[in-house]
Amino acid sequence: MAWMDDFSPRDLALGVAIGIGAAALFPELAPAIRGAGRPLLKSALKAALAASESGRDRIAELQETIEDLVAEVRHELASEPETAADASATQA
Repeated sequence: MAWMDDFSPRDLALGVAIGIGAAALFPELAPAIRGAGRPLLKSALKAALAASESGRDRIAELQETIEDLVAEVRHELASEPETAADASATQA
């Protein structure tokens, strides 16, 4: 979503904290806040879900990169067994 590009996780956390604080400080205004609060809560949840999806995508890409690097290292170690044996003999 294009409108989410300007938001950061810090902005989302600040918005949630302000909302929780306002609800805790003004319980007598709960009925009035509830009517207006529902659309705001829905917007906050949409932002949280979008941020969560973005985070999942980034973590999946990072995991794939790490798996590729591990596979490359294993392949290099398997193709150079004498080098690995020499290194372990030197360390012992």
